[in-house]
Amino acid sequence: MKHILLIGHGSRDEEGIAQFHQMVKKVKEELPYFPVSYCFLELAEPDIQSGVEACVKEGAEEIIALPVILSKANHYKLDIPKELEQAGKKYPETRIHYGEHLGAHPLLVEVLLSSLRLVDQTLVEKNEEVDVILVSQGGSDPEGQEDLHMLAENLSTQIGNTRVHASFMVTADPHLTEGLDKVIEAGSRHVVILPCFLFTGTMYKKIQEMMEGYRDKHTETTFQLADCFGISDLFTEIVVDRVIRELHYLESPPAKVNVS
Repeated sequence: MKHILLIGHGSRDEEGIAQFHQMVKKVKEELPYFPVSYCFLELAEPDIQSGVEACVKEGAEEIIALPVILSKANHYKLDIPKELEQAGKKYPETRIHYGEHLGAHPLLVEVLLSSLRLVDQTLVEKNEEVDVILVSQGGSDPEGQEDLHMLAENLSTQIGNTRVHASFMVTADPHLTEGLDKVIEAGSRHVVILPCFLFTGTMYKKIQEMMEGYRDKHTETTFQLADCFGISDLFTEIVVDRVIRELHYLESPPAKVNVS
């Protein structure tokens, strides 16, 4: 029996965890013929070891472990595989297939465009000059940083007269404040912050506080903040599509390894 295990990053923020649970519920509704479970890398329960154990106890012969993250940075490349490998040693008769991260999915640009339209229904179509700052949490891995810059470039080709800039919250440059200061110094009068975040949490709420400060200081500029998008229907479509692709992949299995 095949089981789907959705792996979130985790958060201490109860609202963010509730949004993750909402996303899992929507995925279950779209995949009624497969057991769908969840776990977290850190900061929330159940952890990955417990998630795999629960699947095995429910009779899983194969587990599709899908990371619900947007970057191929260290969490994707190192931390989650390490946990899955450890779990695989406990259950050698259960094959664990590690899926691809979601940041490379072609629908992600559409998800971001949809988030922009929710901020302003005509933002994508109108000719007014707007600066969109696409912001991620950041990290030290260069591939993860490059992912965001490429996503910003792809997004900019879809939005006419709008300029799209990449920025980060931690451990990468430019920081969001640097990006904001740069566009303000260049004379921008309309700035939209577009978080590349799935669910709310500490970082998103820091951005909300930051926006209040910028609105008070720069009254001549309009600042808008888009929502996180992990509970959107389009994002559910991305997760479901990735699961289906991984299921198709398993029909022609690679060389026998416990974690692939």
